[in-house]
Amino acid sequence: MENPIDYRTFSGKEIILDIKILLNDDSIINFEMQLGFSPSRLWWINRSLLYLCRCFDNLKNGNDYDLTLPTTQVSIVPEDLFPNEPPEFYAHYMMLNTKPHSPYTSKFKLNVLYLNHINLATEEDAKNGLVVWAEFFRIDTWEQLRELVMEHSNFKEVAEMMHDVNADVSARSIAEAHDKYLHDLASLKACMERAAKERQETQKELDEAQKELDQVQKELDQTQKENDRLLKIIADAGLSPDGK
Repeated sequence: MENPIDYRTFSGKEIILDIKILLNDDSIINFEMQLGFSPSRLWWINRSLLYLCRCFDNLKNGNDYDLTLPTTQVSIVPEDLFPNEPPEFYAHYMMLNTKPHSPYTSKFKLNVLYLNHINLATEEDAKNGLVVWAEFFRIDTWEQLRELVMEHSNFKEVAEMMHDVNADVSARSIAEAHDKYLHDLASLKACMERAAKERQETQKELDEAQKELDQVQKELDQTQKENDRLLKIIADAGLSPDGK
């Protein structure tokens, strides 16, 4: 493991988990979990790309570029990042040519595990243990965790670790001091500011549209008033509207 587990709680069930692993000295996997989204998912998309890029920047000074280790970022999220796309349980993203969709490189990957789509898991997903892990991340109580450990004994060590981290207030305090926490807060603030700005711009457009409608109505009222005046003149003169 390349970094200590970064496990922290903003409030309630909003949890971020960050684990960076070096596999057999030939590849890197960075796991990022978010339980509880901000008003915008864009900040998490940018966050995952940022840390994927940081992990991919693993070339040692003086080494050949070919020695850059393949890197995969795995985001574990509770909701769809792209609501307009067909739902998936475990999605794979790569840098692709936009026309033939051929990959630019196989060394730079971003996978997303959607906890809200366990029902879409494939046999391969189940075989690789992804379904059990997804069930583990969806657990709400210690009782549910104990039941999972009874059914899958290999999760005992993970459960004990989670219990120790949750009980150790000082460890959580140290984790909260991690600079990623500051990045997350800044991103959340930026999202809220953008949302407020968009609402202001929308209201401004509505006000301008209403102003234009009021002007059109005023012109129509003036036209109708003028028509009524002309009709009165014609009537007073004993003429029909067509002048006969």
